[in-house]
Amino acid sequence: MSIQAGHFNDPENCPGLAHLFEHMMFASSENHAKGNDLHELLSKNRGYINAWTSSELTNFHFDCAPSVFLNALEQLIDMILNPMYSELGVEREISAIDAEFKMRLNDDVRRLYDVHKHTVNPKHPFYRFSVGSQEAFSEYSLSGLVTLLNQYHQQHVFGQNIKVSVVLPARLSDSERSKHEKQIITLLESFPTHQQSSLAILENRAADIKLYEQDQLQKIIRVKPYKSTRNAIITFCLPNIDDLQHYKPLLVLAHILEDSAKKGLKQYLKQRNWCEDLSAGGALSGSNYQEFSINLRLTVEGDKNLNAILAAVFVFIEQCETELIQTWQIEEKAQQLGMQSVLSDPPAPIDEATAIASRLHKEPLNELLKSDTRLDINGNSEPQALSAIKNVLACMHPQTVRVYHISCDVQTDRHSPYYHVPYSIDPLDIEAFAKNVGEQIKRFELSPPNRYMPDLYKTPDYPQIREISRLVKGESSCWLAYNNEYGHYKSDIYLSIEHPGMVGSPEALTVKKLWLSMVNEYLETEFGHADFAGLHYKLYGHQAGLSLHVSGFADKQRVFAQAVILAIINFKFEQTDLEKAVKKMQSSLENALLNKPVNRLFFELNCRLQPNTYAHSEVLSILPCITAKKVEERTKQYWQYPFMETLIAGCVSEQQTLSFHSSILELVCTGKRLDKRFTRNKRNVNLLDKPNSELNICTTGSEHACICYFQAPEASTEQTVLVIMLEKLLSALLFDGLRNKRKLGYMVGCGFMPINGHPGLSIYVQSPKTDARQLQAAILEELSEIIDNTNLSKRRVNDLIKTLQDQFSVTHTNQSQFAQKQWLSLDSDAPEKEDERIKKGLAELNLNKVNVALDNLNHQKSYRLLTLLAFPEQ
Repeated sequence: MSIQAGHFNDPENCPGLAHLFEHMMFASSENHAKGNDLHELLSKNRGYINAWTSSELTNFHFDCAPSVFLNALEQLIDMILNPMYSELGVEREISAIDAEFKMRLNDDVRRLYDVHKHTVNPKHPFYRFSVGSQEAFSEYSLSGLVTLLNQYHQQHVFGQNIKVSVVLPARLSDSERSKHEKQIITLLESFPTHQQSSLAILENRAADIKLYEQDQLQKIIRVKPYKSTRNAIITFCLPNIDDLQHYKPLLVLAHILEDSAKKGLKQYLKQRNWCEDLSAGGALSGSNYQEFSINLRLTVEGDKNLNAILAAVFVFIEQCETELIQTWQIEEKAQQLGMQSVLSDPPAPIDEATAIASRLHKEPLNELLKSDTRLDINGNSEPQALSAIKNVLACMHPQTVRVYHISCDVQTDRHSPYYHVPYSIDPLDIEAFAKNVGEQIKRFELSPPNRYMPDLYKTPDYPQIREISRLVKGESSCWLAYNNEYGHYKSDIYLSIEHPGMVGSPEALTVKKLWLSMVNEYLETEFGHADFAGLHYKLYGHQAGLSLHVSGFADKQRVFAQAVILAIINFKFEQTDLEKAVKKMQSSLENALLNKPVNRLFFELNCRLQPNTYAHSEVLSILPCITAKKVEERTKQYWQYPFMETLIAGCVSEQQTLSFHSSILELVCTGKRLDKRFTRNKRNVNLLDKPNSELNICTTGSEHACICYFQAPEASTEQTVLVIMLEKLLSALLFDGLRNKRKLGYMVGCGFMPINGHPGLSIYVQSPKTDARQLQAAILEELSEIIDNTNLSKRRVNDLIKTLQDQFSVTHTNQSQFAQKQWLSLDSDAPEKEDERIKKGLAELNLNKVNVALDNLNHQKSYRLLTLLAFPEQ
């Protein structure tokens, strides 16, 4: 449900009112005074609710089991139509907004956004502070804010200003669907209608205000980040191009700029060690403006050569406008979009509903549903599509650019007003980078037609079934998860390589990470074009070794996977490659130490309980000792008698799977027989040896955090389903108690958290004002109060069991989800029975078992508690 009102509609003297309006929708309403009713209903019925406020929209969205959908929709409509604004509720939500604001003071994305907002035209509504804070709202009394909220609600909440999108399950019968549709329409008819929208008048005024005046363009804005990052964002400020969108000019330009051709822009910058990566795409947009940005992750050398980088970018843009971009490239993009519309995995229903509702304000439904994947090139439109792209390119010149240079080494002379970000803004010296043009920049070239574009779109005529079977067992393992129910000729290949040389010490982990970083850099150059054609790969490390995931169209996928694996095995690196990887890893680890306190604690929790996981500080201390010789010696071992496990999931036959597994086995093991003494590394967990233990860390910033992690006594099915049941019973109540009643902070949660299959329950809070010790006490007190006041009935437990069984009966919405679930379940002795095992365990639960588990949790009789506390360094 999308309301066409957002930050741009804040009163000038009350920044953040739209955000407060969003929060207050969850406080209480005429028919649901408790305020938490909808959250509780959804949490009991595998549901989820959230909301966001953007510049021009406020969006509320939820999903849940079909049986309670109409009830949930009625409650949401009541929340939005009949909110009850109280001074107590306003005070509580201001506290939550203030905690949210302070929690992100060190978030570099928010910090850059703050600088962006305060370097645009001050007359434009984008200039204003939009989040809200205790200080910002202090200009008004609580009663004054209640008055403003009522006025805002009256002005913006009416039928013509609201768009609703409902995504119903495909499995509903025609009669069920018809019944739902009629009742949904009846519920929506309760919204009032207005003859004249004051919002339209306000929007018309905003449309006349430029986002940038001319003296705010052709600027370089230097920004000091919180973390140690080096970036350049080259932003072109374009006019509104909605009338060109059916030609997708920004998509085509992004594709051209990101091209990995050896003589393209990206590789030109990488070869000079100026950037680590380049991405591009549309950015901020509105009724009379559109931004397009080129994002560069700079190296230390690139940080020093920004003028030369800008020179290269403008030469590349000029060559694109005059000669590089041809009609066939647009045709290829159109083919890729068409292929994507037929064969891509559908989005999650809640994401689809959210996007559709938001876009309905500007696009008719029939156009919206096909616009993302349509690029008009039919008939005589090809020259028009090329012309549209060149029209955009003609606007991309130094006079329309703003360059954000983000680095710890830049000189600044001012601070942004809300996030206190050091920055400076100066004229862009065109002559300085123009001097770099000519002597070193030659003609760029783009890639030839993509050789990976698939030929086969038709799904083979196999039976529509789903099953998983183990085809090879012993020295290696091969699984086939056959699935043809999504009507796609697609598959996913997962390959795991495990060897003792990859694990067992911080040095082994560090070498593996460095080697993977270098290999991935090499693979991007060799196989970057495959991604565009629907063949995707991901090489990553895990606690026992490394994995390769290849997904996409099955007709070329296995040959592609073989090529990638061969490239990995034959990879050779230079000393300079290692030096770059070390610097990159060092920066990443140092930045990880600056993460939010609660994120730091979750990482420490994994280090404590998961074998072969090491603290960032340990790895940092080892990095300087890693030499090229060590990396060569260790990585050479990887292919000496490793254990290999393969899974192919999707529309692939048993014969094709066995043939692929055999060919990969021959490649990986270089013709040698696997060592029977080394088998799959068992995924163990470190069991807590005391009923209560504690781990403390110091963090940057000013916030405290606490995690209470309750480790189940054993990794049995019964304990797994009991912890799942505990999370379902407690999560909504803990959220309400810790966040709303005790007002401890914005980041509050409770979740089922198994580590290597061993069940556990985590409860966490991050607070801007409450000491970590007090958070610990509050968590345990609130938990105890909730359990002591919980009077479960047999009916309530049976209802929850039924809800959870339904949750584990839900089919996956797409091929990728199905494949990932099968891969992750291979840790089980019988992965094909995993969901059935959980459902059977749930069926064996009863009221007495759940009450005993609650008592054990409350008094820590069998659950062992690990408390992790984060204190600010000061």
